[in-house]
Amino acid sequence: MTAWWSMFLIIGSTVISATASYLFKKASKSMWLQLITNFNFLGGIMLYIVSVAATIIAYKGGELTVLVPLGSLNYIWGSLIAVWLLNEKM
Repeated sequence: MTAWWSMFLIIGSTVISATASYLFKKASKSMWLQLITNFNFLGGIMLYIVSVAATIIAYKGGELTVLVPLGSLNYIWGSLIAVWLLNEKM
């Protein structure tokens, strides 16, 4: 049986991961040598670390057959962010 907190944690992890992807996209507009001081790049790395930690904790509380499909919400959030914040077309 998969715990509710585990499912909510996975969903939150996907939101954090999609936000990290958005920050990486914003950071990619700068020169490679400036990435070390780019706050979007550093924020993206930190958010990915938080997302991975949350995912690992969530996996302890449930079955993979339930949690892994929820992890694919990351693609939906990423697409919505791309359309809303980056004005990209689907």
